[in-house]
Amino acid sequence: MDAQGLIAAMESLTAALAAETALLVAGDYAGAGRQAPAKLAAVEGFQAARAAGRLPPSPRLLRAVERLRDAGMANRAALERALAVQARVIAVVAAAARPPEHGPGGYGRSRPAVGRPVALSVRA
Repeated sequence: MDAQGLIAAMESLTAALAAETALLVAGDYAGAGRQAPAKLAAVEGFQAARAAGRLPPSPRLLRAVERLRDAGMANRAALERALAVQARVIAVVAAAARPPEHGPGGYGRSRPAVGRPVALSVRA
C-alpha cells in the first residue's frame, strides 16, 4: 500500500470517529449505535492499510496521524461520558425497582409493603 492509500484509510476512520463522537455529544445514543457498521468498516480498512507495510514518514502522513489520534481521543472521552450516563440510568432504574423497605406504621404496627410508582421513558 502506498502513502495515499494509508492516508485515505486514516481519513475514513477519522471521519467515522468524528461522526460517532458528534452523535454521542448530542446525546443521540441510538444514532451513535447506528454508526457501528461504518466505524467497523473504517477500522478494518485502516488495519488492512497498516498491515501492508511501513512507509517513510512524510508531513502529510504525520498530519493524518495527528488528526486520527485527536479524533480517537475525543471519541474515547465521549464514549466514557455515555457509559457514565448509562451507569446513572441503570442505578436509577435499579433503585426504583427495589421493593420498599418495611417500616413501622402508626402506633407500632408494620406498614404493608407498597410498591413505588415507576415511570420510564426510552428514546431509541
